[in-house]
Amino acid sequence: MKIKIDKAGNLWLGRGPAEKMKPQWCAHDPNANCGDSCPMFHAVLTATGAVTLNLCHTKAYRCRLDEFTDARE
Repeated sequence: MKIKIDKAGNLWLGRGPAEKMKPQWCAHDPNANCGDSCPMFHAVLTATGAVTLNLCHTKAYRCRLDEFTDARE
C-alpha cells in the first residue's frame, strides 16, 4: 500500500496490484476528503522502517517508509 498526503493535506491511498493513487473520502462527510484539517487525523508515526497513519474510528493504514509521501510544507 502507498500513502500520500498532498500539499493541501488530503490523504491519498494506493491499493491493489496497480497501486493507483485515489483520494480517501471522509467517513463522516461524503462531500469531503480525509485530511489533516480533521481533528481525528492523527500524526504520522514512524517506527522500525514503517509509517502508521491513525484516522477516525481507530482505522489505521500502514506502509513502508519508502511508500510514504508527505508533500505538506
